Amino acid sequence: MNTKHLFDRSISSKFWKQLLWLVGIAAFVFGFWSIISLFLFQHLPDSAFNKDIENRWWGLYSQFLDPGNIHQAKSDPQTTHPINSNIRLFIALVALSGSVVFGGLLISTFSNAFERRIDKIKAGRVRYNFSNHIIIIGYDHSAIHIIKSYTINNKPTKQIVLFTSQDAVEVRRHCFTFLDKNEEDRVCIYHGGRDSKEELETLRINRAGALYLLGEPIEAERDSRNLLCFQLMRDVFNELKPKQKFPLPLFLLLQNYKEYQLIQDFNLDPHEKKWIALKPVNYFEEWSRLALSDLNLCKPPHLPVKNPSFLPARYDELRINNEKNFNWF
Repeated sequence: MNTKHLFDRSISSKFWKQLLWLVGIAAFVFGFWSIISLFLFQHLPDSAFNKDIENRWWGLYSQFLDPGNIHQAKSDPQTTHPINSNIRLFIALVALSGSVVFGGLLISTFSNAFERRIDKIKAGRVRYNFSNHIIIIGYDHSAIHIIKSYTINNKPTKQIVLFTSQDAVEVRRHCFTFLDKNEEDRVCIYHGGRDSKEELETLRINRAGALYLLGEPIEAERDSRNLLCFQLMRDVFNELKPKQKFPLPLFLLLQNYKEYQLIQDFNLDPHEKKWIALKPVNYFEEWSRLALSDLNLCKPPHLPVKNPSFLPARYDELRINNEKNFNWF
């Protein structure tokens, strides 16, 4: 592999690798000046490099770290060697190289590390070790209502993870327009694809308190992607040991009513029911609750409602001369 490419990858990768490069450069520069001092100034006493230190290496090291020690270098009046007068120039070069390494490279290394960290946070690429948090997969107008609801009804408010494949900066700008400061502090935006099992594992869904699978409104195949994500989450649960003491409420949004009706007959495996409490959601169904039932039933319940006063609307295809069709005229 190309050496230049390896070097570029190394200095542009993780912070600890950049720090290793800095330590290596500092060791090389200090070693270079130490060897030069042995050849050029071997006749001088060790105190010539720093009159307060009777050790050549510590004297050079003090000059290398602190350029303010230049005045501590002194010439030996007992010797007439011509190079004796150049000791101050040598120490000045040592101090200058130390300033470049520690004042320039060190500061720029830490500065670049902080800037890259900030860029990763803004882009939603940083993951945190949350527990008992709320996960919202996908971003649309429903996510704002969920965030506000949990912020108002939970004191102290749980951490809310908003996982989206949209641009994290744009999502943050749009979402925070509708949230106050307290609500903003509880929201952490992740960027990634919900069709990736590896990305779902970073959400720590086995430690979550509730999960809303909304999907992205800009996707043409929103429902199918939601179902694929649901299947991947089942695989994650089967591999990771859940930490909840109760089944995780999983609200699955399906826009197509026919798919919503079909999933009503879907039955989880017995061991999965201990981990997941599947609650399919459909906009038309919720509007039916608004129009035909008690308003209190509009909110997804945390516990099953006994003897509901509203039965789910049935799906029937509209055909010509269908007697079940409404006659509006």
